[in-house]
Amino acid sequence: MTIDWNWFFSAFVQSGATIIGIVAAFIISKIIGELNVKYDTEQRYKKLLIDYESLKNKISLINFNVVDESTIRLSKNITKELGFTGLKDSERLDLLYRIEPCLFKTDKCIEVLNEVLSHTQIEEKETKKKLLTERDIKNIRKTVYNLKIEAESMINSFKTLKNLCV
Repeated sequence: MTIDWNWFFSAFVQSGATIIGIVAAFIISKIIGELNVKYDTEQRYKKLLIDYESLKNKISLINFNVVDESTIRLSKNITKELGFTGLKDSERLDLLYRIEPCLFKTDKCIEVLNEVLSHTQIEEKETKKKLLTERDIKNIRKTVYNLKIEAESMINSFKTLKNLCV
């Protein structure tokens, strides 16, 4: 029996081409999968950015100065007898934040605290226009709490997305 070398080389080349085709199919499949993951990650990132901007807009609508001012003016816990006299502003603020821990700690706090302690009255019109009721303050605090939870959730989503990219 004589060996026909043409058949041998033909079969060898066809087998090699088949193996190369199978490997190429796996590589192409992997590349397509990675592109899909990249696309999905980009879409999640874009959605998070939109949600972030929305959250910033919601937060910017809240006037924290008015909430703090109203809280301080409506507080029955703030009196001269609590030892505010003779303290520096920073010490007064520390004491205020211990008495009213729910304050948002705006720059307006020390000014309003000093007015309340010196019994400086603001005009009746201005008071009605600026001050919130205790119910309004409670609703705003609930809204801020919900926004805080939303922000924490968004931060975790960003971290998860970051870990996917690494």
